[in-house]
Amino acid sequence: MKADDAGKKNGLLGSILKTITQSGSCCAPGDACCSPKNPAVETEYHGDKKIWIKVYDPPMCCSSGVCGPNVNSALVEFASALKSLVEHGIGVERWNLSQQPQAFAENSQVKEQLTKLGKDALPLIFINDDLKITGRYPKTEELFALLGIDDKTVRPDVCCAEGCCK
Repeated sequence: MKADDAGKKNGLLGSILKTITQSGSCCAPGDACCSPKNPAVETEYHGDKKIWIKVYDPPMCCSSGVCGPNVNSALVEFASALKSLVEHGIGVERWNLSQQPQAFAENSQVKEQLTKLGKDALPLIFINDDLKITGRYPKTEELFALLGIDDKTVRPDVCCAEGCCK
């Protein structure tokens, strides 16, 4: 399927294709308003410390959400949001329990949550080492709100220039 056709599809598959291909965006990739090199978009900091998101995922084959027989739309949205954040200077680290169990064992907060809640605690999402979300993937708007970031600055599917969407 061509990227141009992705926006014409309905349902979950259409939204996944739109997320992956970025079709339907007001700003085309590479346009000044959506480019990570846009001088108006600076690396996000809390005081003098760069923002880091650390994600401890449950066991799964991939972090995109587009694998296996059942597509997890929440995971697809989350992966897309993280990609946008990385492109704008936010640090992201992810660990998968089935692939990097040592990372889970080395973090005392992660071990504590797994002891209390088991695998139901996953995913665990930290922002600058503060545990913010347990047991679910946040919607894009919630994640950006936790970071104190205006989603119009970061999201590639939001019109960046006034009047570009009709």
